[in-house]
Amino acid sequence: MRNLKLEPAPVSDALRAALTSAGLLVDDLDCSERSYFAFVAADRRVVGYSGLETATTGAESFFELIGFTSVERDRVPPAILSTRQLSGLCSASATS
Repeated sequence: MRNLKLEPAPVSDALRAALTSAGLLVDDLDCSERSYFAFVAADRRVVGYSGLETATTGAESFFELIGFTSVERDRVPPAILSTRQLSGLCSASATS
């Protein structure tokens, strides 16, 4: 198993290239609602990135690429619908 560290990552050319190669948008990386992180190996190589965005509505195609499928909100289990994310933070038009 690799020993990886998760470290805050600034917006950079490397981050832009990684997101572009994954088919994600890069035009609005500097949005204040986003934070990025790098997975760093013991030899200091970046082996991947992660990010957080509050109430994202534009990543549907990315999640489809990695095997997720959309469901109508009325088919989402009540335990998930009652979470803070779906009950208040996500707009009703967000993809489930």
